[in-house]
Amino acid sequence: MVINVRKGLVLLALGLALAPVYAALNYRAIRMGEEALRRGPEWEGSVPLTDEMSSVAENAWMMTWWITLGAGLVGVALIVIGALLLRLRGRGRTSLLTAAWVVAVPYLPILALALLNPVQAGIYDAPGYDAGLPWWQPATRFLLIAAAWAQAMGLTWLARASANPSHR
Repeated sequence: MVINVRKGLVLLALGLALAPVYAALNYRAIRMGEEALRRGPEWEGSVPLTDEMSSVAENAWMMTWWITLGAGLVGVALIVIGALLLRLRGRGRTSLLTAAWVVAVPYLPILALALLNPVQAGIYDAPGYDAGLPWWQPATRFLLIAAAWAQAMGLTWLARASANPSHR
């Protein structure tokens, strides 16, 4: 059945596509927090240039960037494994599925960091920054959880299709 392969490929691609969405939304939230911080009383008289980030925003962005990079690399690796599952048509299936589990292990610390919420980690005492964050920013962490779920389901569909040629 062709639909299983299509479902698997779409879910694998969706998982990979959600990582840059996570980064873009968090970048926007970081910029909103930065704008609020600049309007605060502690910046009076010494406002930095508009293209410079404060240390709070810079560290939040770097943490978000590394989380996104990690999720993206794992996503690409899972897409490659999914494509190999279809290409090999059952041969070496067990070793590929084992490799998928090994590759997926880095998702755990990535998701843990995302759940920590790098933007609101509270590393710095910057109340103006926290006050400027949008209400929707804490929900962005669920994009990476959805990405991991989509890729797991996509790989399951592809493994099922590779095991049984009638499911193609």
